[in-house]
Amino acid sequence: MRRAFPPGTRYLGVDLNQGPGVDRVADLMNTEQINQAYEDVKPTVILCLYVLEHVWDIAGATRVLAELWRRNPETWLFIVTHQNQPYHGTEQYPDYWRITAEGMRRLFCEIGIDDVTILLYPDRSNPEDVLAICQPSSGPWIQEKIGMSVQAVQAHWERHC
Repeated sequence: MRRAFPPGTRYLGVDLNQGPGVDRVADLMNTEQINQAYEDVKPTVILCLYVLEHVWDIAGATRVLAELWRRNPETWLFIVTHQNQPYHGTEQYPDYWRITAEGMRRLFCEIGIDDVTILLYPDRSNPEDVLAICQPSSGPWIQEKIGMSVQAVQAHWERHC
């Protein structure tokens, strides 16, 4: 993911286990570890990529991520997980969940975030992936740019407010 950002961008890779791209080992469900990582970096973009399906307390994990976003409402939050992927658990990363667009929307609604955009890839009928986006509160929804990005990867998107 580092290559997706301009050179010199500060990036902190966090994972439960040490490995390539991991700058800090931390458990998403360990508030102290996650808060420390947040304070050290003060991110403007939070990416949670293919993690939720590996966390037993999926609602709690969503709540932790939403609280990070609420701490700085000018932050982007991107959470993507699978709806339709083969089992891919390991000893280090158990595989528990698959989530639908409605399931993702409801996770956010239940923690009090109604203004979430849900993107589905590659289509609406049986997407492989479900992406939730919480955008900075000061700006209007960038529909044109998101639309162009979605078209580039042939995805379907819905805005839930």
